[in-house]
Amino acid sequence: MLYSGFGSTPPQTWEWDGSGWAQRTPAQSPNNSTDARLAYDVARDRTVLVALTSGYPPAFPVSTWLW
Repeated sequence: MLYSGFGSTPPQTWEWDGSGWAQRTPAQSPNNSTDARLAYDVARDRTVLVALTSGYPPAFPVSTWLW
């Protein structure tokens, strides 16, 4: 899974199927974020994106998106 979107750039969501990339169009895309983490949750069979605040003290989650 690949997600991009920053500022005025339209958000894009891409998914790898083992042999190529395909662009996806989720009903709702994540918020644009300059500091986010994307991971796969094996137990729930979901991709999770967590957008973080930036700066100091260390970042904390401000939004979560599931695919």
